[in-house]
Amino acid sequence: MSHQPEQALIYHITYVANLPGILAEGGLHSDVAMARRNPTVIGYTHIKERRMKQIRVACCGGRFVGEFVPFYYCPRSPMLYTINRGNTGLPAGCQQSIVHLVSTVEVGIGLNRAWAISDGNAGAAYPSFFCGC
Repeated sequence: MSHQPEQALIYHITYVANLPGILAEGGLHSDVAMARRNPTVIGYTHIKERRMKQIRVACCGGRFVGEFVPFYYCPRSPMLYTINRGNTGLPAGCQQSIVHLVSTVEVGIGLNRAWAISDGNAGAAYPSFFCGC
């Protein structure tokens, strides 16, 4: 881990099958935008719905969590573990069809798009958000 915050790595997980669409679209999009395109979704549908329709990021004008592209600060996220255990309805061990997209905080901020960070699970009701909107 870098001692310079801007060099900290950020990770996004997606199915390998989504890569052609990501490349064709020129990058990653929020869950709200992706719901319109109907890609293969990683994660629990009910949590995705909650992020898109219930949990707001007050420091970014009250936008929904699902309006942001989700990233983790660790390569082995809790969701990846859950997927690999077979807890999301897919067979256990299915992480073989998942790819990690890796970048840095500096690159993310350099895109000049609104961003937010939470101090906990952004799909839960308890985290605090800090923004660069």
